[in-house]
Amino acid sequence: SEACTMTRTTGLLALFILLCVTGCQEDSEPAPDALPDASAPQDAGNWVAAPTLEISFNGIIVPDLALHCSAGVCTVPDDQAIDFGTVGVNREAEILVSLQNPAVCDAPAGLDPCTACALTVARNPAHQNLGIGFKAESNSPGHFRLAEPFTEPLVVSPADVGCGDTEQSSLALRFSAPERSSSHRATLVIESNDPDRSVVEIPVKAEAVVLPVAIASLRSYDPSNPSAPSTDPEAIDPMDRVYFDGRDSYQPTGQGADDTAALAQYHWEVVEAPRGTSPADFDWLGENQSLSSMWVPLPGRYVVRLVATNTLGFQSADTPAARVEFDAIVVSGIGVFMFWDHPSNDQDLHLVYLEESANVCHRTADCYFSNCNENDFNRVHWFPDAPVSSGPNPRLDRDDPNGFGPEIISIDRPNAGSYRVYTHYWPSENPVHSDTTVTVQVYLKGVLAFEEERLLDRREQVWAAVDIEWVDDDSELGSGSVTPYPSDDPDRVGRVAGGLSSILCSSDEGWPFPD
Repeated sequence: SEACTMTRTTGLLALFILLCVTGCQEDSEPAPDALPDASAPQDAGNWVAAPTLEISFNGIIVPDLALHCSAGVCTVPDDQAIDFGTVGVNREAEILVSLQNPAVCDAPAGLDPCTACALTVARNPAHQNLGIGFKAESNSPGHFRLAEPFTEPLVVSPADVGCGDTEQSSLALRFSAPERSSSHRATLVIESNDPDRSVVEIPVKAEAVVLPVAIASLRSYDPSNPSAPSTDPEAIDPMDRVYFDGRDSYQPTGQGADDTAALAQYHWEVVEAPRGTSPADFDWLGENQSLSSMWVPLPGRYVVRLVATNTLGFQSADTPAARVEFDAIVVSGIGVFMFWDHPSNDQDLHLVYLEESANVCHRTADCYFSNCNENDFNRVHWFPDAPVSSGPNPRLDRDDPNGFGPEIISIDRPNAGSYRVYTHYWPSENPVHSDTTVTVQVYLKGVLAFEEERLLDRREQVWAAVDIEWVDDDSELGSGSVTPYPSDDPDRVGRVAGGLSSILCSSDEGWPFPD
């Protein structure tokens, strides 16, 4: 009947629609090799996060997503600007800006995990079309610039040791100050594929100012004031006091400078010194005055810088004229130096004349703290035909019972013979043993001939470090050579033995170092 025909037709149509829908759903599924977009956030099972842009400089991290960003555009406030501060006129300054990608992403099967959530910085025509650059007309006349031109794309992957990624990339931002005092501002733009921070605008600012000029020098001999201290740069010896002069420093005028500015403060500081020196060793006098001096503890190269500050609080730039460089040179035939790395235990330096005895702490053969100081009653006197502590006789120039050293023993004009260097971990009353690395240097006629270190891990230990052989060779002083003491460890120099107590070190015969 007609009703049956209609029912039969409706059923066929429903079946056709069902088959069509099922087929369409199957056809719409991705092929097995299809991969999701690595740059976009996905549901669980694909990416668990999106690329994340963090920008850091001068200890500041921006942007704050909640405070600075809206609809993917982030505007950093002025109090978190990239601030160069004050820069001297006609000078340059640089700030390092780091781009980090702290995102954590798990790649689905089949995708290279090293590309997961990669942050890409590139030009975006929908925004400023800069990638990384300065906002239009904000940087006129171009005093701010990138140290290297931006090359796109810049890709920053999340940190992954296996991929060799470090989570960050750095760029240097520079400011070139003009020739007059002036204020400068610009806006740095960074565009990326971070969906929440696709455009970040950061204010940049700097002040070009006329800085004071620091002029530093060694203080020269003044014939009109012959009693004033001075320093000859060709005759600086360890243990000398070196004198500095900053009186030629000045505050420039003109170039838009504040005419009320004047020099107000000076500060001297050591920026380079030999290994083993400690800031406390320098014993500054007049550290914050135009005329100053410091004590030189060890041989080697020193660089001292003067910083001048004016009444506006501006400090001088670090220029070659603000620095003094000099070398402290050992003038003695033999100079032995010891320093160590523990601030409170006591290490002692010994120099033994082997022609008389090889014992450590021997009353007449060993030069050390008990018998070789300038004020010791019975100073060691190896060669009676010369005054004590001079010529071929040894001299303990410095004993340091607490701190890092140095301890110094010198022989100005050595006699031919054999000498040995020991160090001793003094048995103080402190019950705690402190691991201490001791360094010994031997200078022969001003040239470093030996430098080695050894770990001592308990009191009463002695390190036999090196032998010195001095010969007459028809030269004014003769010449010397060094031989490291036979080692008890293939990876170390010399030999360490324990057992030298304070009582044994006080005996006339001293302590025989065990073979």
